Amino acid sequence: MKVFHAVASIASCESSWTIQPYRERLWCAAFQVDSLDGLFDMAVATDALPVLNAAISRFDTHTEELRALLDPQDFAVLRGNQRILKGMRKFLLRCGGHISGAIDKDELDAPDNGDEE
Repeated sequence: MKVFHAVASIASCESSWTIQPYRERLWCAAFQVDSLDGLFDMAVATDALPVLNAAISRFDTHTEELRALLDPQDFAVLRGNQRILKGMRKFLLRCGGHISGAIDKDELDAPDNGDEE
């Protein structure tokens, strides 16, 4: 499973948003990319916010195009998917910092044993 992962510039706060496999096509269309892999790649909040704003806006301006990509098992429907992206934006607006993603969730769960390659 893939996630977007943000680390705040204030305090030691971080947040992750899971990218359900059935949402990838929809989110790729919202972000206007072929793949979410490495979309933000440690982008600072000020650089990531315009990208998020554009994706959020597409849910309002390209509703029918995105609706066609909505998977039947996605209970969040369009409004819920837009709300998830708004939550990412809210975190970055409030906390600053940087965001990475899409990255494998296993990268976040891997124990840090202090070894460097």
